[in-house]
Parts: sequence; C-alpha cells; structure tokens
Amino acid sequence: MNFKPVRAAIALMLGLTGIGATTPITPQSTADAPSGEITMTVSPNALGMPSAIEPLHLTVTITNQTDAELDAGTVEAAVNTTRFSANDDLAGWLSDAEDSVAASTEVASVDSSAIAAGETRIVDVQVPTADLGFTEEGVYALGVNFDTGDDVLAHARTAITWKTTATSPLEIAIAAPLTLPLGTPGLIDAATLEEYTAEGGLLTEQLDAMAGSAVTIGIDPRILASIRILGTSAPESAVRWLERLRTVPNATFPLAYADADVTLPITVGGGAPLTPTSFDYAIDPSLFANEDDTADAPDPTAPDSPPLPELPTSAELTVWDYTFPRLAWPADNSVTSETLGALTVAGYSPTILSSNNITRTPTPTSSGVEAVIGDSATIVSDQAISDLLRTATEATTVAEWNIAMAQLSATVALASELASPTDPTVFATLSRAWTSDEYRLEQTLTALNSLPWASPSSLIAALQSQQVTPALGEVVDASVDQDTLDTVNRLLTSEAQVGQFANIVADRDALTAERRNDLLPVLSTGWRENPDGWADAANEFVDESDAILESVQIAPSSTIQLPSDRGSLPIAVNNSLTQAVTVYVSVRPRSPALSVDSDYTFVEMTVEPESSQTVRIPVRSLANGEVQLTVTISDKDGNPIGQSTNIELNVHAGWETAGTIAFAVLVVLIFGLGIFRTIRKRRRVRRSAE
Repeated sequence: MNFKPVRAAIALMLGLTGIGATTPITPQSTADAPSGEITMTVSPNALGMPSAIEPLHLTVTITNQTDAELDAGTVEAAVNTTRFSANDDLAGWLSDAEDSVAASTEVASVDSSAIAAGETRIVDVQVPTADLGFTEEGVYALGVNFDTGDDVLAHARTAITWKTTATSPLEIAIAAPLTLPLGTPGLIDAATLEEYTAEGGLLTEQLDAMAGSAVTIGIDPRILASIRILGTSAPESAVRWLERLRTVPNATFPLAYADADVTLPITVGGGAPLTPTSFDYAIDPSLFANEDDTADAPDPTAPDSPPLPELPTSAELTVWDYTFPRLAWPADNSVTSETLGALTVAGYSPTILSSNNITRTPTPTSSGVEAVIGDSATIVSDQAISDLLRTATEATTVAEWNIAMAQLSATVALASELASPTDPTVFATLSRAWTSDEYRLEQTLTALNSLPWASPSSLIAALQSQQVTPALGEVVDASVDQDTLDTVNRLLTSEAQVGQFANIVADRDALTAERRNDLLPVLSTGWRENPDGWADAANEFVDESDAILESVQIAPSSTIQLPSDRGSLPIAVNNSLTQAVTVYVSVRPRSPALSVDSDYTFVEMTVEPESSQTVRIPVRSLANGEVQLTVTISDKDGNPIGQSTNIELNVHAGWETAGTIAFAVLVVLIFGLGIFRTIRKRRRVRRSAE
C-alpha cells in the first residue's frame, strides 16, 4: 500500500513545525556554565513517517533561556536501528527514562551559529531515507543533540515510523468528559449557562467536538440539574443545548455529580461515593408555571381551579437515559482492592481502571479492554495512549500539539503491531480538567483517525465483542499521600459540623443539601492535576462552613448590674442566616453568689431570619460582689452552637432589704423619740401643776 498521499495530506494539515519531544537542560558540565535552561524540540515532518522518495526533514528549535550566549555548536541526529518490540520500551524512550534505549547511530549533522541569551534558533536537518538504515518495518528511536565541543547542552527525542505495507489498524475507543471548569459551583446560574451554551461557548465547543463521533461521553449531572432547575427562566441556548445532547448518537454514562472523586471518600472511611441529597432548597415554584397561566396564580381551593404545575423532584433533575447508567470513572491510578470492592457493593459496574492500576493475565482470546477482578467488572484504559491524547487536546500552541501527535502516531503504530488479532482494540480516556481555553479534541480526533494504523471504535463495540472474553486481573493498589487524606478528612469534618449545626434551623435539609452540593465540586477529580488550586478551594469551603457555624451567636454584653436580690438577665442571640433557628439558652454562674431559677436552666427561644431575639433568665443574688456567668446556646440535644460567652454581673445582694430595714428603724426612732418627748412634756406640765 502506498502511504504517500496520506502522508502528504497529513503534512498539509499539520504543517512542518513543532512535532517532536522537548527536554529542558540545565548546564552542569563546566564550572562557569551559565544559569538557566536550554530547551530543544525536534519536529519530524509528516508525523515522523518518512517515505522512500523524500528525505526526512527535522525542524530543530533551540531556545537559550540562560543569561549568557551559547557558543556555536553542532546539531546531531542519531537513530537506533533496532525497531521497538514492546510498548513499554517506546514509552521509556519518549519519556527519557533512565534505562531507555540509546540512539547511537548518527545520521545527520548540521552546524549552528552562536545563540544569544534569551534567543531561539531554528535549525533544519535533512536525513536521506536511505541513511536511516532501517532494514524492517517498525517504530524506531530518533534523538537529537546540541553540543558545543565536548559539552552536550540539550537533547530531544521523538520516534520514526517506517512502514510501507498495510497493517491491521488499531481500533481505539475513547471516553471524554462533558463537564465544567474547576471551581464551578454546585449549581450553575443562568448567566453562566447562557455563556457556556451559546455559539462558541465551552459546553457547545465540547459537544461540537464529540457529537456524532465514536467518543463515549461522560456527562456531569450538574449540567442537567442546573438547566432544569431554572424552569421557565432557563436560557434558550441552554434548553436547545440540552435537547441536542439528548439526540446525539454517542454512547453516554454519568460522571459523579460535579465529577467528584469516587474513591477518596471511601479511602478515608466512607462506604460509598458522595452524592447530592436534595435540590428542593433551590426549586422556585414560580419558575414552573404553565405557559398559558395568567399572571395571577390560581387559587387551589377555588371550585374548578386548574391544578398547579408539578414541581420536579431531585431525582428528575438529574435523570438521563444513559447507555452505561452505573459506570464509574475514578481518577487514574487511584483505586485499591478495597475501593474497587466498595464501588461494586455500592452498585457501580463496570469501573474504569488505568492500565497502570491493574495487572492482567492475557490469553489468546482475552479482551484488551475488559477485565474481571474478583466480583468486579472493569474497563482498562491504556495509560500511554491516554496521556498522549490528553497532551494533544490540551496543547496551547500548534507546536505542542504537533509534538504530542508525532509521539501518538508512533505509539499507536507499535500498538497495532502488538495487538491481539482477535481483539485489536484499546480504550483511552481524556483529561477531566476542561478549561475555557481552546480545547483541541476535534482536531486531535481528526488527525488520529487519519493515521493508517488507527481506526475509531466505540466502547459499546469493544464490550459487545463476541470473539473475546474478559481477562483476569488484579488491582495494583494505589497509594494516596497523607496531605490529600488530611484535606479530604478536613472537608468531610467541616460538612459534618454544618450537619450537626443544622439541627437548629427551620429547614434542615435546605442547609445540608446546599452544603453537600457545594462540597462535591471541591472533590472534583480534576483537582488531582492542580493541587495548589485544590488547596485554595478546600480552604474556601472550610471558611464558608465556619461562617455558617458562626452565624448564630450570643450577642456581646457589657457588665450587668443587679441592684436587688432578684432580677432577670437579658440574653440576646443574633441570627444572620436566611431562615429561623430554634436554640436553647443555658446560664451557669461561676460563683455561689448567684443562682438561676431551676425552671430556666434550658430556655428555648426562636430567632427569626437575619435578626436578634432576647430572652430573660430569672436569677437570685445571694451575696455581694462580681460574678462571672457562662452563657451557652445549644440544639435540643444539648450540642453546643457557636462559642460560649462569659458575662460579668455586679451583684449587690440585699441592698433593697437593708435600706428598707434602715428606713423602718429610722421611722421607729423618730416616732419613738416623738412619743418620748411628748411623755416628758406631759410629765413636766403635771409636775408644774402640783
């Protein structure tokens, strides 16, 4: 078969720049080496598929990121004339693994002039096909060095695919997520939905790239719920987008809500992945009126009144006719035997596992995609092909995309040689972290499907093949670093604290359900690729939870004066929530100089939304002096709410009683003195009369 037209078409589509591998080099060979990096890429034309009649063109790009000029040097290209015979060997070469093969047969050399600090130099290297020295068809290692005298300052790697006859193409099934950028909340507002589903919007671009292809789409149920919960206020673009999604022929499966990680909650002690508990708190009945309803809502008690429109249930907001309704897609290399078993018990089947997360015992008739581990059914994704697909689709420049595609072409070519004749199928997955930047999925799929040794396939076809049976496998237990576990525990503890706090609110589910829906995006699988961003998101969630826990507090108080032996303490409670709370106030004197009426040791009070309420607690003073009182509020079960508060009370025990006695004594003395004087006067008059 003549592949020249295919190569020419690919060369025309891709151009001749940017294909290859890049390796940063920090000069260390001499004591006075300049600081910084020297990077180099090598770009073979036509995806590294040389023809018998045209030389191989290598575009070598050298960037001097050091603070000194690089001397004139030589760019040398070399190959290994033994073709790759194992996928791992090719992967090791492309990743510059320490024990990878060597490219030691020089095939070309070109001089390069000096390169100033901060500058980039492009060097064109031509290699006649005959000079490559390949004696049999296959995939070969090609490396390029840049040296100045005895010092090799940079090198780059790529692979060359030398094939002149037809081979059976490798059938590639792909799964991709239909989801939202990291940091998107648990429910998306109308304005954001309108932006994402408009022409050129993020969700529209994703669906455009996948619709009608063989790609199996993992749908984030958050998108469905966010559109449906808006009822009649949903943007028209979002409604049209949802209808289009319903009609695409692609196979589908549900991601976890907000693409939340399904293994981490199990790893830290949970029995199953976390899911939303309710959306009732966010359903606005006014958004679900019939179109022909008048402005005034009907009176349901009036005779012959039309029935009110039914509100959607939480389950109805996320329901979808999925091809694989219980498929689970954990993060790459995140599964252990324990978490896989827990997913199966929770009803998830099959589970996607990365090829690095499983060992398989193949047979001549075993599937390259399916594997059985104990009672668990799994789908195995090829890690090497998945990584290269992700690099290509996420490339921010044409050069970066070309580099990944050259490596992908060689990797797929070798895999096609080694694939089982009964099941030449592999399964690959794309990245979970979609961004609002350009995403090259459609471009990548077009180029991949143009390769002579690649053919698009569907996951349905791979799983329904009658020629093979699932391989037997074992999980290669993944390990999770302690910092990740600590963060997850912190998040779950924060949510649990709000759950206990919610015992005091009028609508408990409204508070806890919203908190759960806010938590799930913080646990999105995509955060594994962005640990710094995840730390910020986790801190923000915990801070928001803390603010909720502090929203109901005892109002601060100045020193209270108690001038009599009996009185009442005014205790004010502030509620900054948007719903009423019911709390129980307790006062505990820290001195025997004061006692609290036994009927008021646990006083119930209701505080309306965003307001304050005061309750008066009867007390009795027993002695003079300053008394410290500890005031707490709690739920009905005695669980404390917020921080307890200390109040200072000045007790003047018996002041009123002592004053009364003194006044009485004074009155008695005055009257007694008056009587005494009257008696003396009368006696004096009587004696004078005698």
